[in-house]
Amino acid sequence: MQHGVLRPKSPFSLQSGQKLEKTEIAYSIYGDRDNPRKILFFHALSASSKLHEWWTHFQLDELAARYALICFNCLSSCHGTTGPESINPSTSQRYGIEFPTVSISDMVDLTMIGLQELGISRLDHVFGASLGGMQALDMYLRYPGFAAHFISACGTPLPLWTRYYNLLQVRMLREATDAGLEREKINQRLSYARALMRLSCTTEEALIGLNEKKVSASPSDNPAFQYLLSDSLKYPTRFSADSHIRIMDAMANFNLPAAHVSTASSRLSLIGIQGDDFAPARDVEHFCQVLSAQGHTVKYDLFETEYGHESWIIDGKRFYEFISPTLLADPQEST
Repeated sequence: MQHGVLRPKSPFSLQSGQKLEKTEIAYSIYGDRDNPRKILFFHALSASSKLHEWWTHFQLDELAARYALICFNCLSSCHGTTGPESINPSTSQRYGIEFPTVSISDMVDLTMIGLQELGISRLDHVFGASLGGMQALDMYLRYPGFAAHFISACGTPLPLWTRYYNLLQVRMLREATDAGLEREKINQRLSYARALMRLSCTTEEALIGLNEKKVSASPSDNPAFQYLLSDSLKYPTRFSADSHIRIMDAMANFNLPAAHVSTASSRLSLIGIQGDDFAPARDVEHFCQVLSAQGHTVKYDLFETEYGHESWIIDGKRFYEFISPTLLADPQEST
């Protein structure tokens, strides 16, 4: 495997009209970099480009034996790519909350620059889920033909309740940072934002299962609740509040144009997840029908699970068994 940081020479223009004078793009490559067959992976909310650290249920060795696997840390994250924790060259201080608002399209545009910097002009597969699924779908619609096959899992625009739920988290954190609260108090809010995010991505069945599996110190303890608290308290040690704000805001405001007339021969696979309230499977299936009617080569599949939106990680072994035949197949035949 190879990890590195790219430093494009030109300023990066955002969809908002603002510019970042300097950008850095953290990336990871698994397998033979010179392999002409390549898969691009988009990661989810708080992950990095290092697939092996968070995609533990995926058989990366199996995939890397066939393809070069590429992943970039997304714009506004805090794992090596330019974001709120980066130094603003104009002030020599960290950007913090002054970091510009970014969109899903901005993240994809920076990824395209990263691919160009690596000398990559064509991909076999593009895969992403959740935040990554949004980027995979955006890339398919705006860069038609760059890959033979795009796979987007639970990556369609969010329903209103999920958008507002996300935006309330953003507002809670932004008010804390704007007020100049101490880092400890901001991190406490970030912990609760993490717990709320996890709750919106799980299901009643999954929580019941956690209560049945976890051993409590006391019969009065609620194991699932304690698990959520424990997980959320660790979150500020691996992700920043300002990055969380920017990425959640981008997800909440992800939209697509009404018409998506097909202009490329690329194939698209849309995956819905059973019990997903965050990005409902019915919305994914409906979008598949819309694209099909507009001439796209697109298909829809449902991943059956009891874990909802986050099942592609929590139920990762089964999800890999579900998706690997598609990833290992010839991209021209995988749909």
